[in-house]
Amino acid sequence: MVRRKRVVFVVKGNSETGLGHVYRTTLLAQDLVDYEILFVTLRGHDMAAENIRNHNFPVIRQGDDDLVDTVLSLDPQVVINDILATDKKYIEDLKSKAIVVVNFEDLGSGADIADLVINAIYEEKDIAANHLNGPMYFCLRDEFFQTNPTSFRDEVEEVLVTFGGTDANNLVKRVVGLIIPIVADRGIRLSIVTGPGYIHLQELKDFLDSQPQKGVELANGTKRISDYMARADIAFSSAGRTVFELANMLIPSVIIASHEREELHTFASEINGMKYIGRHDMISDQEIVHAFMELLDCTETRHNLYKRTKSVDVKNGRERVISALMRVIEEV
Repeated sequence: MVRRKRVVFVVKGNSETGLGHVYRTTLLAQDLVDYEILFVTLRGHDMAAENIRNHNFPVIRQGDDDLVDTVLSLDPQVVINDILATDKKYIEDLKSKAIVVVNFEDLGSGADIADLVINAIYEEKDIAANHLNGPMYFCLRDEFFQTNPTSFRDEVEEVLVTFGGTDANNLVKRVVGLIIPIVADRGIRLSIVTGPGYIHLQELKDFLDSQPQKGVELANGTKRISDYMARADIAFSSAGRTVFELANMLIPSVIIASHEREELHTFASEINGMKYIGRHDMISDQEIVHAFMELLDCTETRHNLYKRTKSVDVKNGRERVISALMRVIEEV
C-alpha cells in the first residue's frame, strides 16, 4: 500500500486567543480526506486540544520539547501552522527536512520563507508571491451554505449579541446590560450566543434572570450560529472571523475589538457593512449605545450598511483555500 501523505496541523486556542484557529483547521481537515491528518496543539492550549478531539481528529499536545521537535517526531510531509506568528528558525528547521510549510494569518518572521501564507483577516499592502490575501480566502463553515439570510426589514425585530468562542473580556454581558432596557422598551427580541470557552456563563444567566423582560434567548455552544444570524436585523460582535459570517448573512453590525490584535482586522468597516467603534477598553458605554441607536432609529443608515454587505464574496473562499492547499501538498 502506498502511504498517504501525512499533514500535520499545528494549532493554538485558549481563553486569550479564542477558538477561531481550531474552527478553521478542523473545517479544512474534513476537506482533506485523501491525506493522513494529525493535529499538534501548543503547550498550555488544552482548550484547543479538547475541541479538536471532539471533532474526532488525533491530537498530540506539545509537552516539554520544543515545538519543532514535537512536530518533526510525527514525520510529516506537510505542516500547516495556524498559530498567528511563526519564528523564522522554526520554519527553517521544518523546511530543512523537505517539509512543505503553510501558515495562516502569520505576522511573524517565518511568513517570509513559508511555502504558502493564507491571510483572510490582515490586509497586506505589498502582497508577496507566496501570500494569498483578503476576505476571498475566508473559510465559511457548512452551516452557512445551508442557511439563507433574512430580507431587510424596515423595523428591527431581533438583535444578536455574540463575541466569539471565549469572550475573555465578557463583552456579551457588557453589551447586553446596555441594550436590554432599550430592546425591552421597544418589544425587540434579543438573542445571545456564547461559545464553548465562555467562562462567565453563570454570571450572565444570573443577570438575565434578574431582568423582567421577555423575548430573550441565550444559547451556549450552539453548532448552528447561522440560525440566529438568519433572524437578526442588527448584530454586536468582536472583530474576529465572525465579521465575515455576519457579512455573508447580510447583517449590519456594531463591531468592538476584543484586543490589540483585532484592531488590525480592517475588514470591519462601513464599506463592508460594519460599524466599527474601537477596542473595548478604549470606548465608553455611551459610544456603544450611540452606535446601536444610530442603526435602530435610522432605517436609511442600516439599509446602506445592509446593501454594502452584499458586495462581500466569501462563499467561495473555502474552495479557494482547499485548492491552494492541495496544490502545495501535491508538490511533495
